[in-house]
Amino acid sequence: MDSVENTQLIFALHAHQPVGNFKKVFEQITDESYLPFLRNFKEHSCGPISYHASGILYDWWMNNRPEVIDLIGELIEAERLEPLVGGFYEPILSLIPRGDRRRQLEKHCRFIEDTFEVCPRGAWLTERIWSPELPADLKEAGIEYTTVDDFHFQAAGWDIDRLSGYYQTEYDGETISIFPISKQLRYKIPFAEVKTISDFLSQQVGKGLTMADDAEKFGSWPGTDKWVYQDGWLQRFLTAADNGEINLISLGDYYDSNPSSGACYLPTTSYQEMQEWVLPPEKKLEYEQVKEKLNDSEQQYLRGGHFQHFLVKYPESNRMHKMGLWLSGKLDPDAEPEAYDHLLKAQCNDSYWHGIFGGLALPHLRASNWLNLGLALKKSNISELSPREEDFNRDGRSEIVAANDYNLLVCSPDNGGNLESWILLPAGRNVLDTLTRCWEAYLEEETPESDEDSEIDTIHHQRVKVPAEWLQDWNEDSVTRAGFQPLQLPENRPLEETVYFMENKQPSSVNCEKKNFEIHYDEVGFGVNYKLEDNKLIWRTDFQSDCRWGTELTFGFRSPKESEAHLEIDGKTLPVTERLSTQTSSLDLVDRIANVRMGLKLSDTVELITRPINSITRSEKDAEKIYQGTSLIFLTRSNSLEIISEWAELDK
Repeated sequence: MDSVENTQLIFALHAHQPVGNFKKVFEQITDESYLPFLRNFKEHSCGPISYHASGILYDWWMNNRPEVIDLIGELIEAERLEPLVGGFYEPILSLIPRGDRRRQLEKHCRFIEDTFEVCPRGAWLTERIWSPELPADLKEAGIEYTTVDDFHFQAAGWDIDRLSGYYQTEYDGETISIFPISKQLRYKIPFAEVKTISDFLSQQVGKGLTMADDAEKFGSWPGTDKWVYQDGWLQRFLTAADNGEINLISLGDYYDSNPSSGACYLPTTSYQEMQEWVLPPEKKLEYEQVKEKLNDSEQQYLRGGHFQHFLVKYPESNRMHKMGLWLSGKLDPDAEPEAYDHLLKAQCNDSYWHGIFGGLALPHLRASNWLNLGLALKKSNISELSPREEDFNRDGRSEIVAANDYNLLVCSPDNGGNLESWILLPAGRNVLDTLTRCWEAYLEEETPESDEDSEIDTIHHQRVKVPAEWLQDWNEDSVTRAGFQPLQLPENRPLEETVYFMENKQPSSVNCEKKNFEIHYDEVGFGVNYKLEDNKLIWRTDFQSDCRWGTELTFGFRSPKESEAHLEIDGKTLPVTERLSTQTSSLDLVDRIANVRMGLKLSDTVELITRPINSITRSEKDAEKIYQGTSLIFLTRSNSLEIISEWAELDK
């Protein structure tokens, strides 16, 4: 028992739901995980532990479930629970500008101080993403320590079996302490039997080992409600802690009663799974093949990718991110506090990446971030922007940005003048918010074997099978989805053989005027013109060709349900999931969730082809087929085509 008593389990939980998640999800996870854990913990005498909840959750609890706030307050007052902070709206700190980073941290600290009358000292890093320059911003917010995975230390050459307690790092002379999270404990708690955990800890003589992970794994992850509560795992675990078989302690109490284990310098990285998910599919499969050939000791030299590569892997993520950077450089936090808070909300991390959880693949989460970006624009003092060229995407190539009181456009001259973003400002809606269908490694890779100590599988070991019929009806997109994408469709060929002939074409000239801009490509005899007139966008193109050619507009309807979204063509109401081929010179797009009606009038009768865009993804529970929007292809044989779009908000 002496060795067990001398081994301290530094215990922390992280609770979070994304901005814009469904009310029913907040309610369900609160009832399945957050409340049951806290109530069970209150009944025992063990502790203390550390607890982080994102500002999004705190806001929701304050307005909908104040009993959670009261319970957390009671545990803090009894010195059984230490509150941790982070960016209030759960951003990845190193992805946002330093000024935004500091205000996110300050907002969370102020909330904890005002609500619970304690000064937070520890921070949770979103997705445990560490970057060496963070210490100064954390220290400025009053943070003394944070947590990262032992993988971070392993990546710097440490022997993780020798890690214990916390270490101190510095950058430019500013210091912060770091607790390494044990991956072995993350995978054992709560999935292994309590005795297995106790036996493991008893072998770590004199150490302080950290288990910091998602609170949702206590009741909401598949199989954990029965295992943790109905089968009594949590009661057995807390009873063992009451009896001293497991010695629980918070980050703060361990920090105050133990000296630093020494200095450390860590590379920019995240937890190991994130480093794998970010890899391109073919590299991810190669990575797995290499990994299988190595033993546990050798695998420590495998790093995987870099989390910011998500901005390359998924252009939709990059578009949101760069819109946020652009806005951050224009908003005044003091003069425009409401607009600025919407920007901070739009930095919520979940829809900027994709792993086991849906993240970027979930339309309602992307829509929420775009809504907040749109509201930041709407409520700001940014005046009308005449069309201008600038490197909006920070990729060394110029985009065209233009805006009036109703629309904001980001156009790509290098891709036939297509639109990357089209925000309807009064509605706060990016109508091009869809997802390019791309192959993912998990569509064909095998699920790794479970930990031999686990009584139930973690989400990393859930068996997920993609139905074969889904794959038969699914096509990978050859180009990134956008608005007004030029294309050709050869005669008597299926839609899958569409040629996007203007991809990566350098324009011969770009002309920006006060309300319109035009781009010419003399080499192929193609030109495009955009004009903003109040709530209208007039798009016109000319192409010297005698084949079927036209443009594709992928409209990001928020829902495939007919009661919530539909097309109106020649007096007929049609579902957005309809596969159409018809002749028309006008149509209306109605999205009741976004409260938008978009009317399109064409200069000529065209052949209209529509197709629903579905992605295949996986979640913590199963494979999912998710509707992302509808492709509208307008084909003509004329030498020119004009589309006048006029939009309005629907009557409430």
